[in-house]
Amino acid sequence: MSQLSSTQSEATRRELRNRHGESIRRVRAAAEQADPIKAATEALEQTNNDFRFVSHGSEAVTDARVLSEAALLGRQEAVKLSGASFEFSSGSLKEALKSTFMIAPVTGGSSGIETSQPHNKRSKRSLAAASTSNAVSYDWDALGVLACQYLLPVPPLRVLLGPLAMDTSKKVIERQTNQRKNYKAIQPKTMNDFATEDRETTSNRVETVLDCLLDHLEEIGEDDCDLFHFAFNPKSFSQTIENIFDVSFLINEGRCGLFYDRHNLPRIRSLDPDDETKGKLPGSGSRQQVIFSVNQQEWQDIVEAFKISKSVIPNRPS
Repeated sequence: MSQLSSTQSEATRRELRNRHGESIRRVRAAAEQADPIKAATEALEQTNNDFRFVSHGSEAVTDARVLSEAALLGRQEAVKLSGASFEFSSGSLKEALKSTFMIAPVTGGSSGIETSQPHNKRSKRSLAAASTSNAVSYDWDALGVLACQYLLPVPPLRVLLGPLAMDTSKKVIERQTNQRKNYKAIQPKTMNDFATEDRETTSNRVETVLDCLLDHLEEIGEDDCDLFHFAFNPKSFSQTIENIFDVSFLINEGRCGLFYDRHNLPRIRSLDPDDETKGKLPGSGSRQQVIFSVNQQEWQDIVEAFKISKSVIPNRPS
């Protein structure tokens, strides 16, 4: 392009700009013509041929204006096609068919065919009907021939799933002799009784809690201890609930007793089920159950109020 711009004269550039201006006027005037797209296409082809001579900015601007005007015209035509102004007129189609395929009655020596179709394309049956009748008729045969060009013909016979004739191979059935095999006796798998296992697990855990209580009472040298310091786990709310559940089993079996001290705080003590004098101790007597509820917030408040930092019952792994 640099070599072209150095040798291009001002007169050539002026002529190129004039042609671009003429193309712009042709595109703008095409909107009022019957076939605007054809006129715009001719202008674009001329501009495309002149593009190889564009070497300066001013000519490039005028070239771009031609493309912009053509794009605007195309958009307007697209809007017309998609709008309500583009409608199918059945009356116009009817008049066009009448003017094309109507056969007038024969008068005198005239042919009697007042259509735009050539005489040699008319069927003999239509011409005979026009010559013997004075009424206006239509060349239906010619209309049928014309319509057949745009309708789907009879589809050819195609094989969709392979050839029509296929040799089906017969399956050869091999009869095998039944051979007796020596199978080892397999012992059926015994199903575990999960209910029994749960009871055994609970019983073992209750015994562990009782051992912890006895060791703790021996360690502190007293007959009873605070229920909160014994059963509450400061690190786990769920294990605290399990510990209270296990203590309730011990109380129900008469192996532990629950009573309240002078501050109205719950305390527990160990009881011997075979001891005849246990009824004289606080928290003993007949089997009793004390029901109380504790939520997570209350558990947290009790741990903070009594400064429980370590659980007497060991912390179980999750």
